[in-house]
Amino acid sequence: MKSKVLSAVLLTLFGFGLRFEVQAKPAPEPYKRLKANTARQLTFPTTSTDEGHIVVIQGNEDVVLPENNFDLEHTALRFTPNDNLGGYDLAGPFDLPTGHLDLDDDDTERVVGETLDLDDDGYRQVAIGFPFTFFGQEYTELFVNMDGNVTFVAGDDSVGPRDLQHFAAGFPRIGGFYADLILRDNERSMVDVKRWSDQLTITWFDVAPYEVPDTPITMSIILFDTGVIEILFEWVFAESGIVGISAGEGENSSEATLVDYSERPSIEGTPGAIAEVFVSISTVNLYNVAKAFYQNHGDDFDSLICFTNFESDLDHIGALAFAIPVQNKTEGLGMPTDLDDTKQFGSDGQLRTFISMLHLKQWDDNPLKNTYAPATSTLNVLAHEFGHGWGITVKPEALLQSDLVHWNFFLHTAGSVMGGNNIRDNGDGSFITLDPTDLYGPLDLYLMGLLPPEAISPTFLVVAPHDIDSPHYGSLDADSFRDIGPTTGVTFQGLRHDITIEDIIEINGKRIPHADASQKDFRVAFILLAQGQSYPSAEEIEKMEAVRRYWAPYFHRAADNLAMMNSTLDGSVEDVELPADVGSYTYTVALDAGLNNISLPLRPVEAFTAQSLMEHIDATMIMQLTDGKFISWTQETPGAGFPIEGGRGYIVNTPQAHKITFNGEAWSDTPADEYYAAPPPRPSNLWAFVVDGEMQNAGAYRVTLNNLRTGNPLAKTIVESGERLTLGFADLNRKPLVQIGDTLRLTFTDRISGEAVSKIDRLITQEDIRRAYSTLDVTLADLVPMTTALLQNYPNPFNPETWIPYQLAETSEVSISIYDVTGQLVRTLQLGNQAAGAYLSRNKAAYWDGRNDQGERVSSNSYFYKLNAKDFAGVKRMVILK
Repeated sequence: MKSKVLSAVLLTLFGFGLRFEVQAKPAPEPYKRLKANTARQLTFPTTSTDEGHIVVIQGNEDVVLPENNFDLEHTALRFTPNDNLGGYDLAGPFDLPTGHLDLDDDDTERVVGETLDLDDDGYRQVAIGFPFTFFGQEYTELFVNMDGNVTFVAGDDSVGPRDLQHFAAGFPRIGGFYADLILRDNERSMVDVKRWSDQLTITWFDVAPYEVPDTPITMSIILFDTGVIEILFEWVFAESGIVGISAGEGENSSEATLVDYSERPSIEGTPGAIAEVFVSISTVNLYNVAKAFYQNHGDDFDSLICFTNFESDLDHIGALAFAIPVQNKTEGLGMPTDLDDTKQFGSDGQLRTFISMLHLKQWDDNPLKNTYAPATSTLNVLAHEFGHGWGITVKPEALLQSDLVHWNFFLHTAGSVMGGNNIRDNGDGSFITLDPTDLYGPLDLYLMGLLPPEAISPTFLVVAPHDIDSPHYGSLDADSFRDIGPTTGVTFQGLRHDITIEDIIEINGKRIPHADASQKDFRVAFILLAQGQSYPSAEEIEKMEAVRRYWAPYFHRAADNLAMMNSTLDGSVEDVELPADVGSYTYTVALDAGLNNISLPLRPVEAFTAQSLMEHIDATMIMQLTDGKFISWTQETPGAGFPIEGGRGYIVNTPQAHKITFNGEAWSDTPADEYYAAPPPRPSNLWAFVVDGEMQNAGAYRVTLNNLRTGNPLAKTIVESGERLTLGFADLNRKPLVQIGDTLRLTFTDRISGEAVSKIDRLITQEDIRRAYSTLDVTLADLVPMTTALLQNYPNPFNPETWIPYQLAETSEVSISIYDVTGQLVRTLQLGNQAAGAYLSRNKAAYWDGRNDQGERVSSNSYFYKLNAKDFAGVKRMVILK
């Protein structure tokens, strides 16, 4: 794509997706256009005046061309060398018959000759066929340029501005209609050269302006061997162009006689350029605005920010503002690193971007107030344009709008000022856009060199979006929505594709310089451009001053306090604070009864914790996914809990459906969200649940949680005695995991041996389902052994009594039989029906007083005891020693 002034503008438009019309205004009082000014000077020198820290520029024709519509159809101009005075005499315009240059005319052989193969901005060298004298210099060849002109000495393939300055000070030139022209898409469109013995005719048949390819232009330049030049016009439907002749660089290159051909001016012996500049509306030359600024100010600014106090061509580009990248030396942005147009703007190498904010009148008097839609305040748009100093041109192109310089509507950018959206993933294939912010997003801060790559969390792009529903744009298709700026309340379906900063670096390369060495302090200058010798009003200057005064603290906040901005002309530091309510928002979230998945929409004044957020939204439990693990908190879990972060998704349970309002600022440092809103569950089951309790006197174990009904493993953790046991689990596909009547089993495994040693079961009740958690405080006595076992009696040896510990894996009838060394039964201890558990302490273990079934004390000796419990039988030895 060619780098032209307007192309650069179009590449950097702020695509808000807005449809608004510029209200018609009375045309400004034009300042006098030169006709036959004998001094051959422009009307007045452009002036630059400092109003505090605002630079007021009053622009002459070099800076602002007044409206002047083309009015030479079916006419001819004649430029005749003046042998006595030098230079040229002007005659005309003369009327031509309609169709004089029409290819359908019967006399086509008179004009049709050799067709030149010309590309856009291209040229071809052509032999004239006779010696031709132009401004006293003899030539035998010339260069036919696609852009409606011929030059001598060399061809002109410049892609810069086709302005008066280039016309007058470039190569010696004859401008038939000097503009950015292209061939139209038809067989008639061509550039043709026809030779006779005494003349050469170059004709541009049915060509068109680059930016408006449907508007035809047909005109000719004729050179005679006498040195006479004629320019003939058939049709010219174009908004801007230059007609005339120029001696080019040299003694008279700075002189330009601006004329109005239709008034048949008397021009005799003019040595410099003779030209009429046609524009359909007052036209601003931004290059010359910058040069006028640098006449009285140093090259100390990263950006020049220009407003006008009159309507101009800038207001009809179709954007609220635009930025022109001037230079780039940073790698990894997707921008060419050899971009350096600083000299065109008059900068010695400091200027990075030129920002045009168009007509001051389009903005609200309060620069913090949104003008047309959310995120369209003067300062928000200015922040957007300043951000274009780093392009937003990274690959892959799917991340961008079709203009390849704004974030794709379907990219989650946390609501960045640079486009994209703050997108909530509902977790079921559907998405919704939330309110945009006044902040740069994480990706922007990386590109700007304010955050290192390791600080950028993953984000996501919704691919193949469909079923799009918008309250503002109706039934636009996905391709159209791709090019819309941040918009609230748009719902759509699609596939989530996660994007990491590593993905971007792999394609674009690392950002060099790294954030550790990148620029963090910036300077800008504000320009208020006036047309002609008129001067802005005090109200206009004060309106500009409000923008300038608030810009530094606004940018500081938008950049998440990672960079500084200075907007004074002398570099002095100002202590300016934004109004207290700037950046404060409210956002209402609707919560269903049961499970919800939410993200914190705004940064609160006081950060939320798990506990305080639950209290704020009347939730009974909260859960987040971190590093593949669920971290949970309930009403009964002591302490504040984990911090709540912007951009992260949280599962919460709210027993009652209600709406809750959040207050605060927009987030800028949001980490990647794991998941977002979910549909409400069916009342009888849950897809997310927490088991919460405290471990007391139970040692150190690896704990796993299973649902005995389904056999599904649910969660696992490591817990020490005295720690809180808070196990959360969820199925992100929303399949039910728990229902009333289920038995959840905690299994305790020895961390050294790896042996499962005990368990405890919890029956799920209606109240558990309502709260989405179950409380289970665990002590050693509550643990149920994994196996039935008979343990060693204590004390041993003993006299006269001992206790026999045992454990039961399940409830059963229990008895202990005691035998002497001959195998004779001595005593049977009938313990009855015993619940599963550990019978280890003296108040639970079996007791033997050393007597037989007849109540007689037995003698000292060895004895054996046997545990009988359901299918288990175990035997151990004990000793009575008197």
